[in-house]
Amino acid sequence: MGTANEWLRRAESMLTSAVAMETVNMLNNDKCYILQQAVEKAIKAVLVLYEIQVPRHHDIGRLLKLVDEVKEIPQSVDIETLSELSEFAVNLRYPGSSSYDEISQEEYKRYLDVARVAFIWIRNQVNNAV
Repeated sequence: MGTANEWLRRAESMLTSAVAMETVNMLNNDKCYILQQAVEKAIKAVLVLYEIQVPRHHDIGRLLKLVDEVKEIPQSVDIETLSELSEFAVNLRYPGSSSYDEISQEEYKRYLDVARVAFIWIRNQVNNAV
């Protein structure tokens, strides 16, 4: 299933893409899909770190609950907003779905800022593991 460092490396690569796309002229929902994937992989790095079976789903809220069972997530990590990204893993990728609405650049920036804060905590978890 890979090591925590391998998961984090993939997550960091996707976060780098999400940051680079901030000013690119493309659909913000597509940018959020990449950001969702980055956050999902980062959380899965923490699950691997604490030897928790990594589920094969994209629900960030459920993944964070698994983490919180073994390691308290600090209040600086906005669990609610991160959980909203799960919609971009499936529903919001498909035009015409009942929940498909293109988000604004400001909303994308908010998601990106929240993800950056989460990554700081996740990096510290993985990098400071004994």
